[in-house]
Amino acid sequence: PDIEQYKKQAKDLLKQLREGDPASLDRVSAAHPKSSSGVSRENRFTLADAQLVIAREYGQPTWPDFIHEIARITSQRLAESKGADYAFLIAASVPREGWHASGDLTPANQLLQQYPNLAEQNIYSSAVLGHAHVVKRFLSNDSKLATSEGGPYGWDALTYLCFSRYLRIDKQRSDDFVAAARALLDAGASPNTGWWEENTGEERAFWESAIYGAAGVAQHAELTKLL
Repeated sequence: PDIEQYKKQAKDLLKQLREGDPASLDRVSAAHPKSSSGVSRENRFTLADAQLVIAREYGQPTWPDFIHEIARITSQRLAESKGADYAFLIAASVPREGWHASGDLTPANQLLQQYPNLAEQNIYSSAVLGHAHVVKRFLSNDSKLATSEGGPYGWDALTYLCFSRYLRIDKQRSDDFVAAARALLDAGASPNTGWWEENTGEERAFWESAIYGAAGVAQHAELTKLL
């Protein structure tokens, strides 16, 4: 499932509601506590109303619950087709398109519950979790891992770390993230690393630097200073 598809459905429904489409008003009557008879120039339906109708039609009580369910299904299908470590890195990293600060840790944590050894699988997973001791162990076995690229996005470990949802959300891991980043830098990782965002809506790509991830997305002062 693609959440963008359902966002579009909600926008289409809103347009139809504002045009007074009878079938759309019937959908609201069946799935929304707001009465369809209340539509007027003074009492317009909002996008949130349309989103709630879509969510309830798919069996979810709210739009956020629906978003979480879509994310969960997407992660599970990725885990089945590409492997748990692949799916986890996508769930644990900020979205590459759209608002980087969107989403939460629910899909990633669900994968961790199913596969508790994910942090041990590779240096990218340990970095995105801020598991400094595991990152150091990988580097002690092979220092070249500090600059090697891999995972679903082809990033190096420091990039996964700086664009981690855990870095942005889970403040209790703050010191471990800094320690992991320091270990990567000491082993040769570049503070100028990052990735190109190509789907910008413009004719040029944007460079998303690690320091932008630390400062602009996670707003992590100590990590920003380290970089």
